[in-house]
Amino acid sequence: MFKLTAFTLIRANITKYSVISIALNIAACETMTTTPAVPQTTAPATPSSIIKHANNTSSRTLWVFIEGDGTPWVLGRWPARRPIVKKPVAYQLWQNTQTIALYLRRPCYFDNTGFNVSSFASTLASTTTLPGSCTANWWTTDIYSQGVIRALRTELEAVLQQHTISRYILIGHSGGGTLAMLLAANMPQKPQLIITLAGNLRPAKFNQAHKLPKSTLKLPLINTPQWHYSGAQDSVIANSTQKICHKQPNAHCYSLANTQHSDGWLAHWPAIEQKVQYFISAVFYGAIK
Repeated sequence: MFKLTAFTLIRANITKYSVISIALNIAACETMTTTPAVPQTTAPATPSSIIKHANNTSSRTLWVFIEGDGTPWVLGRWPARRPIVKKPVAYQLWQNTQTIALYLRRPCYFDNTGFNVSSFASTLASTTTLPGSCTANWWTTDIYSQGVIRALRTELEAVLQQHTISRYILIGHSGGGTLAMLLAANMPQKPQLIITLAGNLRPAKFNQAHKLPKSTLKLPLINTPQWHYSGAQDSVIANSTQKICHKQPNAHCYSLANTQHSDGWLAHWPAIEQKVQYFISAVFYGAIK
């Protein structure tokens, strides 16, 4: 396992106490999206992600995992001091993936030091010092903003270039699924596949249901193959996954029994992983275009 070098991004110049009044400003996309323009806005610093190499690297397809939102808000009203992820689903799946895989660390969710596979909880402790560019808007009102997407895109592109990898898939849990969709739309080099697990695929409806600040964000339509998995017992994300299937041009939706928002995914992962391997092989040999 290797740590990658941190890639320094532009520091954000946003006042800490203005977060309540800042609205999500990603425009809704109503047509087929290729690569939406990314405004020249500031972006928070992204700490270095971690990549692991497995024995089976012949496919040279990088599996990229994006974590969920954690707890951005306190009682749906006040920005949390830190967006603590108590049950890191994406991290657990990344650990249990038997191929070359990247844990793409979300900006302002980690500091730049002390991260390793045995100290995940300590890096999420509320006492951890965040980069100076991190203010609460990055995990509340601007959680899916172009600034965050810019940070993730810069990090991912650097990883692909450094390791000479041309193919990758995106896997996101909860709000990480939202970011996976937005990141895919903004990457010039498209992923082979997007997988969301309990994905927040209708952010505006989600905010309304949970009495969070109003959002106008709609996910872009993407022609990349998509698998959207929902938990049959998920009380956090309700009905958003199934409805997205009727709008996305190349999406398939699945409901998994005995699965809640953050529990049960590890039990299903071996079957999903095997299915992905079949898919990658089929694409590589030309069975799927």
